[in-house]
Amino acid sequence: MNQVLFCIDKRMVMPLLVVLRSMEGLADGLEITVLSVGLSDSQKAGLIARSPAPMRIIEIDDVIPQDFPDCMWLTRAAYGRLWVEDFYDSSVERVVYLDSDIIVRDKLDFLFEIDLEEHAIGACQAMALAHFKDELGLDWRRLNLDPWTPYINSGVLVIDLNKYREQKIRERCIEFIRDNKEHLNLADQDALNFVLLGKFKRLPPRWNQESVSRTRELPVNYKIYTAEEIDDLVDRPAIIHFNGSKKPWSGRSNDPYAKDWLALRDEIVDFSRGVRVMIPTNSRLIEERPLRKEPPNPPWNRENYPRGDSQVES
Repeated sequence: MNQVLFCIDKRMVMPLLVVLRSMEGLADGLEITVLSVGLSDSQKAGLIARSPAPMRIIEIDDVIPQDFPDCMWLTRAAYGRLWVEDFYDSSVERVVYLDSDIIVRDKLDFLFEIDLEEHAIGACQAMALAHFKDELGLDWRRLNLDPWTPYINSGVLVIDLNKYREQKIRERCIEFIRDNKEHLNLADQDALNFVLLGKFKRLPPRWNQESVSRTRELPVNYKIYTAEEIDDLVDRPAIIHFNGSKKPWSGRSNDPYAKDWLALRDEIVDFSRGVRVMIPTNSRLIEERPLRKEPPNPPWNRENYPRGDSQVES
């Protein structure tokens, strides 16, 4: 069985439910592990009940050091994936890690089959933050690094567990985090980039379509990919990533795929049943309670989020 990993806290239960919904029909041969921080029993039960593949949930709140800092929209839970090697035995050679602010549009077979060559990690070079020198990149001057070193987006990672262990990726990342807490912009993503120093297997960008890559109004960093790769990225994304602070559930997103995310959410939650399911900013995710008397068209009414047709080919 191919292994897929997520790492979430209670804020990201509903987004993960949406990911799982998007994976229905695409999850044959997969097993899913969720590393969780602070989830309630009902939240865990809801995830397992709605998973399209066998799922196990492992609580890791006591694994991540309490002094690891939150960074912008990223919380301590983000660091959990660094401990990936501890949750699989030697029979598992590869794990695909996925963020929970995504929609999956294709089977993940490619990620389990691609040759990582000598690398411990396969990832997409980030689009808006393609090099250490770019905004929110590493403090390359202070760290005495090459500013043009490629920078990965860690929302999709293909991890060779044997090489991950051999190269002591986790230990080196933890050392970097402890030494640079006050300088972190993007939590463990910064640490991974410092440790890898551009030595990763570059994945085709369609496997992590970032928010800046929805159209052909091309960021300057599109030039790091071929024209064919850009066509696939824009027209045939395999994984749609809502990276950044303006998530589809935030009420502030103008992302063209936000309505697709909301449609998937509406398939999970029947808004006509007279119950309200808390949105991801509330700790009571997937815990239902009766509705109070509300105005005629409350903001969670299904009519406010029309389904619409998919914008890409299946």
